[in-house]
Amino acid sequence: MDEYTIPVFKSFQQHDLMLGLQKEIFIFIFLIFVIISYLFGLIPGILITTVFYIPARILTKKDPNMLSIAFNSLLEPNILEG
Repeated sequence: MDEYTIPVFKSFQQHDLMLGLQKEIFIFIFLIFVIISYLFGLIPGILITTVFYIPARILTKKDPNMLSIAFNSLLEPNILEG
């Protein structure tokens, strides 16, 4: 029993990502794509979505939670302001 170990699978510890982004952020960018594509056409939709996707992917390369933490801190009220 000294060398008994339980294997820990790495997939259980990884974040659930879609194209490298968290689901909520990916869905938000996808909705931007759908709205812009519907209003202005497919090419402007792809270009504007790319402008949002590439920086988001770069920011979340090391820490997948970075954008969700940033958005949550923006939405919380600052209780220390008078």
